[in-house]
Amino acid sequence: MIALRNTSIDMKWAIWAMMAGLLMILVGCASVTKEECLTGNWDEIGYRDGTNGQTQDYIKQHEKSCERVDVTPNMSVWNAARLRGVPVYCVPQRAYTEGRSGNDVSPVCSADVMPALVAANDKGQRYYRLSQNIRELEDTVSDLESAQFSAKDDKSKFAIGLRIRNVESRIRRLEDQRRHVASL
Repeated sequence: MIALRNTSIDMKWAIWAMMAGLLMILVGCASVTKEECLTGNWDEIGYRDGTNGQTQDYIKQHEKSCERVDVTPNMSVWNAARLRGVPVYCVPQRAYTEGRSGNDVSPVCSADVMPALVAANDKGQRYYRLSQNIRELEDTVSDLESAQFSAKDDKSKFAIGLRIRNVESRIRRLEDQRRHVASL
């Protein structure tokens, strides 16, 4: 019963992810809005892209977004502003935050700061992985509690109760580990 429930949850997530992907294909992922293309504030757009760690080839996304309104981005203005924004992105706290979201640090930063950024990002990714493991174990506890409630005899309920305590103990250990990487 537990395996079927997890499979059901996995299937729901798979269907949701597939529908989200189809929606993105149908709607398209515009890097800039139609209004931004028409306004053409490439300095502001470039700076924003720099602070978000976008690489130079990201301009291709803007070109694609703006071609539907027959606008060509001003690459030189955009890239100069992007380069001004990159230092805002290239700080350890931002690399850590990217890691906590499960993302790698962007390669836009200079080589002299990359070791510190990679270390911060690794710590953030450790937090992310621990959080995922905790969520999975919490789902397992929920499934076990349902199974325990449905169990027909006391022996089965007791055995399931022991498994629940074991999983909860693993959760506490992971939470302890996560506390050590909860901040930079």
